[in-house]
Amino acid sequence: MIRSFDIIIVGSGPAGLACTAELADSKLNIALISKHFDFEKFDVKGTSLEMIREFDLEDCVLTKHARFNVYSRTQHTIGYLREEKACVVDFYRVLKTLLKRTKCTRIQNEVIRVFRNQNGVTVEDVSGKQYHTRLLIDCSGTSFISLPLTGVNRPKAFFQCLSIIFENCTIPHENLNGISFYMDPEICNSAVWFYPISTSRCQLGLGDMAPYVTTDKGDLHKRLMIATQLYPFKKMLQSAKANLESTVYCHNPVIQPLERMQADNVMVAGDAAGMATPLMGDGVRPALYGGSEAAKVAKVAFRNNDLSENFLTQHEKMWWERLGKYYIWTMLMRHFICLDFSASDWDEIVKNLKKLSPDEFYSAISSKMTREIFFKLMDFKIFEDIVIKTIEQKIPHLSYLNKRHFTSNII
Repeated sequence: MIRSFDIIIVGSGPAGLACTAELADSKLNIALISKHFDFEKFDVKGTSLEMIREFDLEDCVLTKHARFNVYSRTQHTIGYLREEKACVVDFYRVLKTLLKRTKCTRIQNEVIRVFRNQNGVTVEDVSGKQYHTRLLIDCSGTSFISLPLTGVNRPKAFFQCLSIIFENCTIPHENLNGISFYMDPEICNSAVWFYPISTSRCQLGLGDMAPYVTTDKGDLHKRLMIATQLYPFKKMLQSAKANLESTVYCHNPVIQPLERMQADNVMVAGDAAGMATPLMGDGVRPALYGGSEAAKVAKVAFRNNDLSENFLTQHEKMWWERLGKYYIWTMLMRHFICLDFSASDWDEIVKNLKKLSPDEFYSAISSKMTREIFFKLMDFKIFEDIVIKTIEQKIPHLSYLNKRHFTSNII
């Protein structure tokens, strides 16, 4: 006998758990299906403090930040915010906290197939068991289980990243109020990030945007070890020891929203929908918002007895209004960075960050890029460099046009 539910949510990441927790006060019959519900491995994420407060997750905060240090080879800009707006959180405590708020049937297994039936959707797990639902909310991340139902193509844009916790660091107390980023295309086409946890503990990580670059865990690890020797990390990590058991490698379908985030009887949220910040790699914030807002739309949809795509599209509209409307400029910036940037271009960007007000700076680092911010950062000098690089690629003997010389040391 096939078990039936009003709603089935697939995935126990931040999107799936935020969705299930939001539905806890409903009278709907809900199932959460996931490969695992054990969140034991320590990991940290940098994200928005405002969002953490909105979801009542302040007990998960490790450090709060009102300052961002942004480095390139020759430049250093300190972005001061008007108040503490960013934070580093214990990610697995976030997941455990959300899981405690859920009130549903939990099914621990891997979903391998979904298909339509007369009254909704059938979900099949790896053991062959099937479950019927009137509404499927896909928060399955890289599994993309709902693609056969939404009819969209599998995303091609990914963020490949690796992070490690370092113990026995020597982090000055004043540095606990600041997150640091280092930009250099010879290290990675995204950024090296430094999240302080305490004066003796931090997370160091880096990432590459694909398909501009494709790499693997081993290569990212080698480059992360190189990053430990960069300014300003070298001094703080000179006596530190890498906790290799803390290594987290991710290959996430982020940085580009799907063409459609819903179909009849289906909504998609989190990484499975491409909900992420295209530059900074902050997947926690859009995932929590996306999962929660999908649940809010689901409640109204059941009250109205309307599970059509036409109604469920409210979910995508809510996401677009919150974050997606900014993405044209953020994704354009990402394209230039990943395809055309040299080390000197990053020097210019880091220098140009000084032109931004505290509010503009926070908008830029939280992927709320506007046209005005874009053109403050991407000045004529950068565009000139990109054009010359393109000419050199097409007509190599004209390379003498580029007369710039750079230094490889910031200090």
